[in-house]
Amino acid sequence: MHVRILYDPYARNATGIADRRRLLHWAKIRGHEVVISQNSDWSEGDCVVITSQSDIPKWSKFKKRNPGIPIILDVVDAIHFERSEMRDIIRGYTYSLSGKFSMLPRSLQSALSQFIPIFDALICSTPEQADLWTKFYDGPIAEILDFHEEIPLAINSSPVIAKHILWEGLPSTLPSLELLADVFDHAFLSNAHLK
Repeated sequence: MHVRILYDPYARNATGIADRRRLLHWAKIRGHEVVISQNSDWSEGDCVVITSQSDIPKWSKFKKRNPGIPIILDVVDAIHFERSEMRDIIRGYTYSLSGKFSMLPRSLQSALSQFIPIFDALICSTPEQADLWTKFYDGPIAEILDFHEEIPLAINSSPVIAKHILWEGLPSTLPSLELLADVFDHAFLSNAHLK
């Protein structure tokens, strides 16, 4: 069955890693159509997939006007489960001031909790996230694991001594490079190219 998915992506032009490696790849291998356009008639799709970067209050209004169109929330991180209350409040204000939200929430968690009922389904990036969301959401929860085969692996029988590393990810995940400290020396990590 061919599905027409209207998509409000993470990155404005849907070229971010969360867009490419998740919904766009998933839809492509299944033969579904994904329409990415802020000018689309959003009522002309089989469903709407929005992200944690979308203006969720705007989509709440859309759902009231179009109750028959399923809205699915795609979340790639545990943003709803922020442990620091102050950080969560700051993030909520930042979402509003940057234009991501068309309202001023008390905190990001409170805004997401307020709008959870509009979602007909959730998509998570790991089974662990799906388990966490079951505490807050009773609807269907699916997992779309990231597609990591974008960069083909070079098959080489001889040991490779890398001189450069490319980190494609969010700044908040950069400390994960510390896990490689035993493998790479400090000089190597200090020359890493960040994207």
